[in-house]
Amino acid sequence: MNPLNFSKTNWKKFSRLVETSCHDINAQNISSKSAIDHAICRISSSINESLISSTPRKKQFVSRYKFSQHVDLLIRNRNYFRNLYKRTLNPSFKSSVNQLNRLIRNQIRKEKSIDYEYKLKNLSFVDNSLFQYSKFLKRKRQIIPPIKDGARYCYSDSDKAEAFARSFKSSFSISQNANSKFESLVDKSIRSLMKKNISDAPQILNADVKSILASLNPKKAFGPDKIPNLALLCLSKSNLFTSLCTGLFNACLNLSYFPDSWKIAKIFPVSKSNPAVGDVDKFRPISLLSCFGKCFEKIILERLNDFEADNNIFINQQCGFRTNHTTVHQILIIVEDVSFGFNNNKSTAMALLDLRKAFDSVWHNGLLHKLVKAGYPIYIVRLIYSYLNSRQAYVSLGSYKSNYFAVLSGVPQGSLISPHLFNLFINDIPLPSQGKLALFADDTSITVQVPWKNLKSAKNSMLNSLRKV
Repeated sequence: MNPLNFSKTNWKKFSRLVETSCHDINAQNISSKSAIDHAICRISSSINESLISSTPRKKQFVSRYKFSQHVDLLIRNRNYFRNLYKRTLNPSFKSSVNQLNRLIRNQIRKEKSIDYEYKLKNLSFVDNSLFQYSKFLKRKRQIIPPIKDGARYCYSDSDKAEAFARSFKSSFSISQNANSKFESLVDKSIRSLMKKNISDAPQILNADVKSILASLNPKKAFGPDKIPNLALLCLSKSNLFTSLCTGLFNACLNLSYFPDSWKIAKIFPVSKSNPAVGDVDKFRPISLLSCFGKCFEKIILERLNDFEADNNIFINQQCGFRTNHTTVHQILIIVEDVSFGFNNNKSTAMALLDLRKAFDSVWHNGLLHKLVKAGYPIYIVRLIYSYLNSRQAYVSLGSYKSNYFAVLSGVPQGSLISPHLFNLFINDIPLPSQGKLALFADDTSITVQVPWKNLKSAKNSMLNSLRKV
């Protein structure tokens, strides 16, 4: 939990402190990767120090519930008999302690019930208390059950975090291909890519960076660098900071380099359903990344979208994470197809496919190989290579964080360009000759139409389509 109270930050003082500490950074003359890393380190530390100086800390939570005099008296008597039992080990004193504990629990439960009833009766629309309390009650709270790690169960946050880290590390280290000949072909393609000269990347303008910073969502969580969107939103009004970011982003584009400090992921395990004890596989890793790095991801995403719009890269069957495409489109297409078959005396068979750990198992070299084959500019492919290479992550639970581990496969869930990269990875999916394909990211449906109630024909057509896919 963040100890700073951003609702009471002195943003004018914050902006002034950042400008003072960063005025001597010359981002226009950055010409090496180490210089980029050094500049980012200075900017990040400057923002964090300025936030601490201009933001008060949150007050420590103090329980508002006060015991009644009757409960206080019971507690004092309980403590008296407990001390007597410790000195004498007389069983009668132990019985008195247990009896008083039961009385204390019942009395506290009764008093809390009375207080709760009184609070509910006094909620009102006038002072907005009814809305605030209903919002508090509806807030989702995830409780992670005990996790089985080998032969033992993990109960503490530290043990759970390490167990999740080991599980996610194995998910991010999947061997992608048993075909060594194909793997060597892809590796050769990647080696030749790294030898090519980087093409000149179109430069980003100061106005574009200002627009990206100003459009950030202030409610999004920050990543490991502890720089919130609120801070970047405030700094979007500073000409010095936006020009500094422009020079930094242009240097990253020119060198096709995604800085290492932006490639560290803070992972929170989120349950897919209500997991039973020990079901580590029922949790998906949600990555919190650097908000500063996500601003640069927006630039990469815009370049990818522009190239794909000009070259018609995506197949029409894909509606996931694309502009002007939603799940509604796919549902309408399937419903219309079924209705058309019904009106023409045909039966429609459907198979639904879902990839297990789809985002976590993307093969990095395979994705880069497909980008090269599709004709993407060299600087973009090299930039994606830098984005995927040498990634690190750790699991955070409560106040504990696990050891860092390497991410050797997959695209981080929580990144802006990850859904896009996944779409590119499965964009060459074979289209069935006897059926129709509908995609929304990793969710796939195959429909085939056959003469009315001809189950044998439907089975054969569906099997042929599934084999091809």
